[in-house]
Amino acid sequence: MKMLATKQTGRLTINSVLMHCPAWTMVDLTELWFLQLVKGSDINVPGLAAGQRAYKRKMDAARHSLPMYIVGDFNKDGVSWYSSGYSSEMEGLEVNLGYLETNVLDPTIGTTIAASLELPSGTIRTAAIHVEGLKIDDRTQDAVSATLEISIPAGRFA
Repeated sequence: MKMLATKQTGRLTINSVLMHCPAWTMVDLTELWFLQLVKGSDINVPGLAAGQRAYKRKMDAARHSLPMYIVGDFNKDGVSWYSSGYSSEMEGLEVNLGYLETNVLDPTIGTTIAASLELPSGTIRTAAIHVEGLKIDDRTQDAVSATLEISIPAGRFA
């Protein structure tokens, strides 16, 4: 099995699709763990003189590019490609990519969907997100590194 070594704990769930399972995993969720200022809200800039207005952020949504790794060795439930009836890991990879496309990408184009984020401490945060796309970065015979593009209209998971 070809998996990236990662120290990640916690997980991301998008519309009940767990984004950390034997078939695929988010490589790093660190940028989502930390509460961020909500883009579009007023913030006070250090050193702001009395009477000056707070700086207004320009964007309404926070955008994130989340690295992930997808393999063909197993399906989402941990069953090997051979036991699943596939002819090869390559076919298993195509099935896994198809599952993500059908259950994460297709239903969400242009719509906001529910997502939850589990922090390493076990705390669960939620957000309404847009899934913008899944970009394949590098492909071997039976695995791909990819980037899941999301935007969070509220700016952060809360």
